[in-house]
Amino acid sequence: MAVMQSNIIKNWQSLTASLYLKWSCVMLYGGKTFAREVSALRDAADALGVKERYVVTWDDEDSLPDDIQVIPAWKFLLDRTVE
Repeated sequence: MAVMQSNIIKNWQSLTASLYLKWSCVMLYGGKTFAREVSALRDAADALGVKERYVVTWDDEDSLPDDIQVIPAWKFLLDRTVE
């Protein structure tokens, strides 16, 4: 059973290494939105072991702690189509 669990963990780690997690909202900087959205993204990414973290917004762009990138939707979509 331990070998099976070890293989599952290794497979999960290799899978999450190639994934990114995106969160979206229209405006990040306003009222309680910032704390709520960033906290939810951080918690989900930590739980899943995902390293690339994005908050996709209408037009905000920023770099936050924990490697969270705030990026406008148009830029996020253009960056993803090139890959």
